[in-house]
Amino acid sequence: MKKMLMSLGVAAAISASGLAHANLFNGKELNFAINYPAMDSTTSEVLNGTYLVGPGTEINVPGVAFIDFSDTNLLGIYGSSFTFASHPFVGYVFSDANGDIDSFASVAINPLTSVAGFDASRITFDDDHIWVNMTGLTVQAGDALSFDVSAVAAVPEPETYAMFLAGLGLIGGVARRRFR
Repeated sequence: MKKMLMSLGVAAAISASGLAHANLFNGKELNFAINYPAMDSTTSEVLNGTYLVGPGTEINVPGVAFIDFSDTNLLGIYGSSFTFASHPFVGYVFSDANGDIDSFASVAINPLTSVAGFDASRITFDDDHIWVNMTGLTVQAGDALSFDVSAVAAVPEPETYAMFLAGLGLIGGVARRRFR
């Protein structure tokens, strides 16, 4: 019986901690912009806009590129070859559209990335934005650009802790009565 109660306590703790972070991007909206000649200079590109993250490709420009957002990954595949202009910043900005995505904790290059010369120095991020600087790089048709994103999980609300502690108290009370 004690082992069963311990198992229930561990399961409750795991469940309570899982409530803090269910999804990073899925079901949420990301802003996408192409910026140049500086990080804060948004262009009037057709692709700029807000996209709901879910199944399938969010941005598709036939013959040029497609971008697919998943829960923790951003993936772009180029459909044609070209060279990005050389300015202080020529690239992409991804941002939290509605303030409901957990703060970004890390952005790492995924092994699918195949753009020659692209490295971690070209990625900058803060709590709500990811900047990807492509200045001067040449991409080939079929090249991929992929990033894995992690976030700082939100702190559980006090109600979550209260429910967790009440459950543990109930389990402890039942165990105490049973073993008397």
